[in-house]
Amino acid sequence: MPRLTTLVACLLAACSGSGHEPEPNAEPAPAVLPAAAAPAPLTADPELPQMVARALANDDPAAIHQLRRRPDEGAAAVLAAASTGKPDMVGRATMVLAELGEAACPAIRQALQSTEVQQRRIAVAAALQLGTKAQSLAGDLLALRSDPDVSVRAAAELAWKRATGDTTDQQRIEREFRAAQQRR
Repeated sequence: MPRLTTLVACLLAACSGSGHEPEPNAEPAPAVLPAAAAPAPLTADPELPQMVARALANDDPAAIHQLRRRPDEGAAAVLAAASTGKPDMVGRATMVLAELGEAACPAIRQALQSTEVQQRRIAVAAALQLGTKAQSLAGDLLALRSDPDVSVRAAAELAWKRATGDTTDQQRIEREFRAAQQRR
């Protein structure tokens, strides 16, 4: 399953800036609640931006450990930094958020409700990485299954299934695989 979530994170990153966003004057779908464009990181620690940059740039375990000590502030800073970054930064941001665990869910929830499609893409990919630890986000993920952005809708479907423990697709694939093996 980690390969699937990494693939989805890469696909979401590749979709950024691809012109699939809704028209600027189009009304947002009811599933998207108005919210700030990006979660505003708290600026109590002037070293936070450098920690986030190190965590996103080179998988610095020390920086990730420091972010774990303040997950709300760290998660918001990661989301804000990734929303302006390159596709590889977006993919890494989802993994950093997943490493912060359930404590990152409040910041992820805020990003899931953002009017900015890039924020929703990053947040839904992070929820997908979290798996059942994102169970508190199930309602938000369910709402995003009707998002105007196709990549958000698809990832929200998968993330919702993982968050709620729905394994029907996985079981179906395993049954089909066993049946194909028996036909050989």
